[in-house]
Amino acid sequence: MQQPAARNPTRWTTSRSAPVQLLIVGALYYVSAQFGLRLSVVADSVTPLWPPTGVALVAMLVLGRRVWPAVAVAAFAVNLPLAPDALTALLIAVGNTIAPLVAATLLCKIGFDLALARVKDAFALVFIAALLSMCISATVGTFALWWSDAVAGSRLLGTWSVWWTGDAMGVLVVAPFLLVITAARERPWPKRSCLELVAVTSLLLAVCGIAFLGEQQTLFLVLPVLGWIAWRFEQRGAAPAALFVSVAATLAAVWELGPFADASLVHRMVVLQSFNATVAFSTILLASAVTQRENFVEQEHNIAESLQRSLLSDTSPEHPDLSCAARYIPATAQVAVGGDWYDVIPLRDGRLGFVVGDVAGHGVGAAAEMGQLRMVLRAYALDDHSPAETLHRVNRLLCGLDPSAMATAWYGCYDPASRVVTFSSAGHCPALVVDAEGHSTYLDEVHGPPLGASATTHYTQSEQLLDAAATLLLYTDGLVEKRGEPFDKGLVALSEAVSTAPRDLHEMCDHIVATLLDGPIEDDVAVLALRPISLVGPTLRLREPAMPDSLPATRRVVRAWLTRNGCSSDETFDILVALSEAYSNAVQHAYRVTPGLVEVDAAICSGVVEITVADHGQWRTRPVVRRDGAGRGIGVMRSLMDDVAIESNGGTTVRMRRACEVPSTRA
Repeated sequence: MQQPAARNPTRWTTSRSAPVQLLIVGALYYVSAQFGLRLSVVADSVTPLWPPTGVALVAMLVLGRRVWPAVAVAAFAVNLPLAPDALTALLIAVGNTIAPLVAATLLCKIGFDLALARVKDAFALVFIAALLSMCISATVGTFALWWSDAVAGSRLLGTWSVWWTGDAMGVLVVAPFLLVITAARERPWPKRSCLELVAVTSLLLAVCGIAFLGEQQTLFLVLPVLGWIAWRFEQRGAAPAALFVSVAATLAAVWELGPFADASLVHRMVVLQSFNATVAFSTILLASAVTQRENFVEQEHNIAESLQRSLLSDTSPEHPDLSCAARYIPATAQVAVGGDWYDVIPLRDGRLGFVVGDVAGHGVGAAAEMGQLRMVLRAYALDDHSPAETLHRVNRLLCGLDPSAMATAWYGCYDPASRVVTFSSAGHCPALVVDAEGHSTYLDEVHGPPLGASATTHYTQSEQLLDAAATLLLYTDGLVEKRGEPFDKGLVALSEAVSTAPRDLHEMCDHIVATLLDGPIEDDVAVLALRPISLVGPTLRLREPAMPDSLPATRRVVRAWLTRNGCSSDETFDILVALSEAYSNAVQHAYRVTPGLVEVDAAICSGVVEITVADHGQWRTRPVVRRDGAGRGIGVMRSLMDDVAIESNGGTTVRMRRACEVPSTRA
């Protein structure tokens, strides 16, 4: 039966080379035992620091308790030359095996984390594995020595205390060090300064020299330095530092140096046990607390960011009437994720709504509030309310649901026929209109309080005509607002950045972000750039989600483009029917349940209209014609167009050509 393992097992857990693992565990146990025996203070075999207990415990946690035979054999091999007889050595080996086996079993029962990333794991290692479980090995070993007359009855208490101290210290100082090594590839090293690491290491060496070699009682000087290491470098620094300090203190006690000079064995062991326990407990606990806090902050940040990104489009929104580019940049400073968002909303009457907003606050709560506001605003927008009325209704609902919540928002509606933007603002940054030459103008004629400020607020709206080559730029305050600088300075910087930005919308967004966010980002940033698609010219390019709802908008844009280029109503009708068949096939057959795009490219040259509909999915190998007539799309396309070519290579591309009687100036 497979034994339950502790949390976060390393890659060695699933290794198939069990004999090799047993040999390695046995060898490590034996070598560490030889080092521990050099610190013996009773009968040349009882030591205040017994590293093999840490080796055995970590081996059973990482590789599974099935490695206990290797521990038992190695323990017997270590004790056989030291014990009075083989039976005594066997009894001691049994105790040395059962103690870590019980500790590993109890730790696995409570879901012990091998990375020591939680405070409860530090407590479990100290109280369950070290202080409680090691009583077994100390009791069995002391009884075996007394039974074989190797230790007198008067020295039982001292022998037991030294034995228990050694085994417990092996768990407390050796096990964390080995766990850090096994988790080296699982968790990255904290990003700290190498200079700081050198400085704190040098300071630790100096303080240990004073504490363990000086005649004064200055052991307490070591604790602040260990605390610094645990706080700054977590378990990666705390475990090696605690091991070094404990070994140094044990050597000083064995050799009767510094504060351990001229003291009895019991006194030395009590002081050593108290000091080593304080060192191990404080460093492990503090490092675990710091790691747990860092993990909690990171987890909250990831949850909020995931929630926020789930409510934002993974790619820049694509719409037939507007070219769109969007960027979302989370904060990189020690500030939790906030409630910034953007949205582009196709309305029922052919208009397009778009909004950029920012919920006050940070963290998961702000991101959740953002999700609610986004859905509420989208719902009111789809009811064909004006921008001012939409913000009014959202504000009234927000004040009723959560009086403490507050947010800013800029909402506008674009009419493709007139190229007019109707907009309203609720305490948000003014939108920026950039013409083809890079000259910019802020739309700051309407102002309103933030959403949630007052339930009786009524918002006003205004209109702006967008030239065919103009760009409308929406953003959140994180783009232009810097701590300690006037807000107007950020607006001026944004105007200067757009004046030198490339014309491509995506490159423009990248240029603006790179120019204004040249340091640590203190707040989230959302940017949305929109530009009317020009329907005058010999080419047209559309990129739409492979959804049935996107076909009507695509038909509307292609119809307008064909009409403006001089195609007759009959020619336009035939081309649109053929386009609809190719588009519907791509939506229905290319992606199935996975998301994807349908790419439509159109061109007029020398009186010939060429329409290309492409996808990147996988179609059926053979077309299927059902009894209801579905599946005859290719035949319809061939009957309406002069030429139809279908290519399949990493997707399907349908190219259709139709001669049209367009004016000579359009050829």
